[in-house]
Amino acid sequence: MGRHDGVLVDIAIDRAGEIPIGVQLAWALRARIGDGRLAPGERLPGLRELAEALGINANTARSVYQRLEQEGLIDSRQGMGTFVAHAHPEPSAVGQIVADAALQARRTGVDPRQRCTSPATRRSIPPRRASGAGSCAPRSPRWSRPSRRSRRATPA
Repeated sequence: MGRHDGVLVDIAIDRAGEIPIGVQLAWALRARIGDGRLAPGERLPGLRELAEALGINANTARSVYQRLEQEGLIDSRQGMGTFVAHAHPEPSAVGQIVADAALQARRTGVDPRQRCTSPATRRSIPPRRASGAGSCAPRSPRWSRPSRRSRRATPA
């Protein structure tokens, strides 16, 4: 692998899972930055090295690095490489709640990636389609959106 074996050694990508590879990688790198396994100023693997070591597409690695840079977690320096940022943004309250819930789920033997179930009925709530895939939030009723006709301007 190379000089970044410690960074990559325990990153597991679930290719058969529903969660996109890029999201899995971003979560893994965020977790390592957040818990200090990747220290501020530490150099990260180059895009090609990361992609090759994990068996992913270089464009996926590039998009993950871009996303993390936009979040202020890493800094890319032309000709020098990509490094863990020195100042990390404070995690949001919602992000902390989600992280705590996922940790608690794992401790109790529940895979947080599984579909959620309603405690009242113990029946599976179907995941949302498109952008809300995998969400446990209830779907909004169909009649809550205006129809195409009602959105059109009526001629005067």
